[in-house]
Amino acid sequence: MARRNLVLLLMALILGSFEGLTGCGDEPAPPPSSTTASTASAEAAAAAVIDEMADYTSALKAWLNDYVALAQMQGDSALDFEDPLQPTDSEMATAREFIEVMRASVAELRSIAAPAKVAQAHAQLRSALSGELTALERLISALDWGSERDVELAYRQAEESYALFMRAAESLDPYIDMSDIMEN
Repeated sequence: MARRNLVLLLMALILGSFEGLTGCGDEPAPPPSSTTASTASAEAAAAAVIDEMADYTSALKAWLNDYVALAQMQGDSALDFEDPLQPTDSEMATAREFIEVMRASVAELRSIAAPAKVAQAHAQLRSALSGELTALERLISALDWGSERDVELAYRQAEESYALFMRAAESLDPYIDMSDIMEN
């Protein structure tokens, strides 16, 4: 008798479990509301991340197009010295104006909010471009002073900044095509 009661109790529990799963009717039981809420919030969070990344990509592309245009329009003429060993005051002023325009552009890059996913690469990009501008400024000053040693140091600093730039560009490559700036 005890065994029969145990079997009946066990069967009732099993059948009760099935009824709970099926909802005892034609319609399946709805999932718990916490699961539905968490799924909805996960979808909303994912959409926000996608939107944030899309905004970042758009802003970075716009900045990149402006930066490349500035570099191409002014860079060649600003750094074209008739005699690099004895640049004229006018050539030096043009080169320094170019550096300031490029520095303002890099400052604009700082105003672009980078999502956490690319924040480190974005910071590296800013740092690399700032380093290249500092190296260019050092080169211009070295040419102005006639210091061969400072010219060497400026080139070394530019090479280090370029290596950092390439790492940043590789990190950002899945999100934005930086081939234009990488070639320049």
